Amino acid sequence: MQNVLAGYNLTIEKNLLNTNANIHFTTLHTCKITIRVLNQNENIKLLTNEVVNKGKHTVLFNYCCMPEGIYNIILLAETETTIDKETVIIQI
Repeated sequence: MQNVLAGYNLTIEKNLLNTNANIHFTTLHTCKITIRVLNQNENIKLLTNEVVNKGKHTVLFNYCCMPEGIYNIILLAETETTIDKETVIIQI
């Protein structure tokens, strides 16, 4: 199962054999990336909060201890002049 959004090409790829998902995104510039998991606007997990270079990136999301439900994956990208936000939904 794969969900895609334009802009940072934020995608989530669940592994059906275990409780891991790969979160893929692409940056056009060096920027600070923060990826969080939320459930009904409650912050559940911080997956990354770091400066990344231009290019394609992958973050591993292990949801083994999380209850079944629908979660929002929020990507915030901060450059010197802008803050962009993308959201994708994953069902566990």
